[in-house]
Amino acid sequence: MKHSALTLLLLFAYATAGAQSVVVTSTNIQNVGMRPLSAGTMTWTPVTQYGQHPLNGKSFYGGAVCATITNGVITGFCDGTIPFKVFDSSTTNPVNLCYQVVIKDTTTGTSFPPYPCVQPSSSAYWCSVSAGTASCNWDQFMPANPSAAQVQAGPPGPGCSSGTGLCIMSMPIVLPADPTTALQASTKQYVDNSIIPQRMYASSNLYLQFTTAPQYVPLLVASRPITVTAFTFTLSTAPVGCSANGQISLFSYYNSGLYDLADYSINQTSAGVVTEGSLSINLAAGSQVFAVVSTAAAGCSTLPTVSTEAIEYKMTGAN
Repeated sequence: MKHSALTLLLLFAYATAGAQSVVVTSTNIQNVGMRPLSAGTMTWTPVTQYGQHPLNGKSFYGGAVCATITNGVITGFCDGTIPFKVFDSSTTNPVNLCYQVVIKDTTTGTSFPPYPCVQPSSSAYWCSVSAGTASCNWDQFMPANPSAAQVQAGPPGPGCSSGTGLCIMSMPIVLPADPTTALQASTKQYVDNSIIPQRMYASSNLYLQFTTAPQYVPLLVASRPITVTAFTFTLSTAPVGCSANGQISLFSYYNSGLYDLADYSINQTSAGVVTEGSLSINLAAGSQVFAVVSTAAAGCSTLPTVSTEAIEYKMTGAN
């Protein structure tokens, strides 16, 4: 369906009428080395909750807006205007509009994995209101924070198949008997055996060459306590003739502490997928998980390269 310029103008005016703005700030946006990003940009593109651009790609909200990052600090719009502002998601039309946010290191040209649906609003947990002005602090934003749940109605999940996946269960769930003291153990066992948790994955496609260390690849911010059960990476180029092997590791960052969870030597003789599936690493809510080039390879006629990194995890305490 085509729209005239006048129609688009009227739709823009209608959609933005009453929409309020929020100031977005940050003082500690980091690079992959977990140091303040010296020079970068932050692009905010308005999208629906399903990742689509409103009005078939023609945004009601003027398209993407860009912020400048200097030494970890959002300094204003990319054109120099200050402060940096976006629309309050709770006042947009359609309501609860999302922003897809992409941070780019302009020194290296590397773009970090996008945040698919950021919803800044005066009532969000990472935002506040002072003297009538709403301000959102990106340093407090956690993409997996349960209090930042998107307001949306998704399609139903698949039924259980071969004991895995998301279960659609008939209601009510009938326990074997009333849960009295004598039956609590059997009741718990019944529930544990009847509900199989879904295995979850977090991955990245950042290209790693083992020339320098450390190099950090962000994989996950845990919104709840989790147990990491497997680590997988794709060795796209196997090392040849190295005098010292490179090493890839799993690290977590929590409560201002950096922790080495597991280390793997890059000594494979052929390219392929490498999986360590016998892990059982418990991490607290709020932990950030990284794949890390922890040791550079040396003396190689062919340096090893890794093209994908992933972890498998489940909620701590689940079977």
